[in-house]
Amino acid sequence: MAIKKSALTKVSRVKRGKLPIGVEVPAEVLEGLTGGGSGKKDEANKVSNLTTAQRLKRIKDRGRIRLSFDCTQELSDAIAMLMEKYRSKNDSRSPFPKSDLIELVLVLGLQKLLENGEGIRSLYIPTTSPHYAFKLSVPPAPDVSDYDADSD
Repeated sequence: MAIKKSALTKVSRVKRGKLPIGVEVPAEVLEGLTGGGSGKKDEANKVSNLTTAQRLKRIKDRGRIRLSFDCTQELSDAIAMLMEKYRSKNDSRSPFPKSDLIELVLVLGLQKLLENGEGIRSLYIPTTSPHYAFKLSVPPAPDVSDYDADSD
């Protein structure tokens, strides 16, 4: 649910004790700003010191989960090349966020993995690492230089 600036203003007035009696602030707005009612005083103080823009960004970011992965240079280059192929000739902006393309590629890969039915155990390679029992033999990234984005 998008939170309006007016709701955040009401919340700040409630915290300062300056909101007229009878004005209700939605519970989900209060919960979103206080960290879900965890009761941690430090966390509540951090939230109350944020500007309106920072509060809105924090609420918006709660729906996202940021992950980072190490990948080979050739995979990174393939993603960058796909981005360039979809870039408009007269526009210097990116056609879409890089994270959207990576998410699409991951979802398509997972769908193919599930449809294939083999699983990933056939790709196991024993390792001497104390942290992992196996590592995976990952196939090389496909060559995307011949991909025609205009026929898409």
